Amino acid sequence: MPVIRYDKVQLRKLIGKRLSDEQLSEAIQLVKPNVEGFEGNEIIVEHTADRPDLFGIEGLARSVSTYMGTRKGLTKYKIGKPKVEMRMTAVSSRPYVSTAVVRKVEMKDFFESMIQIQESLSSSIGRRRAKVAVGVHDLDKIKGKITYQSVSRNEKMTALGEKEEMKLSEVLENTEKGKEYGPIIKGSKMWPVFTDQSGIISFPPILNSQRTAVTDKTKNLFVEVTGTDKQAVRDVMAILISNFGERFPVEGVKMRHERRSEVTPDLSEGVMEIGTGMVNRTLGTSLSSKEIISLLSRMGYDTLGSGEKMEVIVPAYRADVLHPVDIVEDVAIAYGYNNFKPEIPAVHTTGRQTDVERMSRKASISLVGFGFQEIIGSALSNPSDQIEKMELSGREVVELENPSSADYSCARASLVPGMLKFLAANRHNEYPQNVFEVGDVVLPDKAEETGARNERRVAGAVCHSKSGFGEMNFVFDGMMKSMGRGCSFRECDSPMYIPGRGVDVYMGDRYIGTFGELHPKVVQNWEIGMPTTVFELDLEGI
Repeated sequence: MPVIRYDKVQLRKLIGKRLSDEQLSEAIQLVKPNVEGFEGNEIIVEHTADRPDLFGIEGLARSVSTYMGTRKGLTKYKIGKPKVEMRMTAVSSRPYVSTAVVRKVEMKDFFESMIQIQESLSSSIGRRRAKVAVGVHDLDKIKGKITYQSVSRNEKMTALGEKEEMKLSEVLENTEKGKEYGPIIKGSKMWPVFTDQSGIISFPPILNSQRTAVTDKTKNLFVEVTGTDKQAVRDVMAILISNFGERFPVEGVKMRHERRSEVTPDLSEGVMEIGTGMVNRTLGTSLSSKEIISLLSRMGYDTLGSGEKMEVIVPAYRADVLHPVDIVEDVAIAYGYNNFKPEIPAVHTTGRQTDVERMSRKASISLVGFGFQEIIGSALSNPSDQIEKMELSGREVVELENPSSADYSCARASLVPGMLKFLAANRHNEYPQNVFEVGDVVLPDKAEETGARNERRVAGAVCHSKSGFGEMNFVFDGMMKSMGRGCSFRECDSPMYIPGRGVDVYMGDRYIGTFGELHPKVVQNWEIGMPTTVFELDLEGI
């Protein structure tokens, strides 16, 4: 969970109340985050990942001041008419864009908070810039009309912090940000850029141009958000502009596509319907609609109607509100968890771990003992990662009917691709890199009512210049002994392994897993750059 430091003086000023350290800490924790402590003139706050609107100092202050009654209900931000236009062309690698202009900026107390919220959102919602990336520029340094387009990797720019022009391919090879985020776009033939009449001003998701760098003298900002997910791009821009709008005037930007035009940012509110019955059944309370409306006002909502048909107006920056139960949670927060009376359940039950949970824990403890680092990957994946990059043309996956993103269009059928994705993203870190994951996969199964079933697995990967079968055999054998299980190996012909360097694992006649040295083609597909050995074991089958 993100841990962020805030300047106490600025935070108090934005809240609009003179609060002691103790009062400030208590107020912040009432709206959800946890205060870890104070250090000098800073307050250290740990956030939950589901409230990215609180990551910035302005958003945190807005939430606290609304909760304390300094302001009431939903805060609306005026978006001025666009004075800046830009041309949009089709960019397949990062097709979604939102832009805005911020005027009359005073950078003295704003610069650090601007960088902090930008990086926090790019890392969280943006999945370390793979899904969404943010760029902020000095508008007055931009010459002529802005264009968003795809260009060759041979095009040149002067990257932020550099003095000389270099090719985009050289930016990826020679700059810190290029090495860190280059794998996101390296597989694309054409790369996304923002340009003005003098050349490239931004190379998302890598870095901006030195020519439009923001300084302490900057007065007007051009903000651009790009990504692979339309809703995520909208959410990030809404949070940014709501924060910036707490201090300065904001204007829209007219984006001209080939056959249409649109003005961004979009700060239109959402509407969700709740009723007193639903709230009280969920929370075990007996609140009136008047009390519920008052509590929602303290959490930054406006409400229309009453009784069983209340329409709650949801701010654009509340990306976490996906269902009416999320609004009920905010009612509970405003009501105060300390005001709920605990009740002992009427039915006496005794809990214990299931066999698969015990095996999962034993496997984890064993692998940590071998020096492995545990990772947690996404349960959703895509056929390219699960099938094509693994050279497994015969693998079947459970695909989603209406995926919100092509990157997450199927359930994972194996844990291995997720680990390889992690290793590819960490090529710039030291080796060896030994990682493992314990989690569920989803497999097609016509015998099941749903047509699919979950299966708990453990998988591991050893990645370094001398990674090989013998090392993984030692680790695998130790893990099996820690679980009190024996096994036998049979040579397998899976195309994901080097011929003769992969085995299937059996308990008696039952297949339970596999391990071996990845074929160089698989390693190349993932752009890992080091020999890699993997295993995957069915924990339910043992």
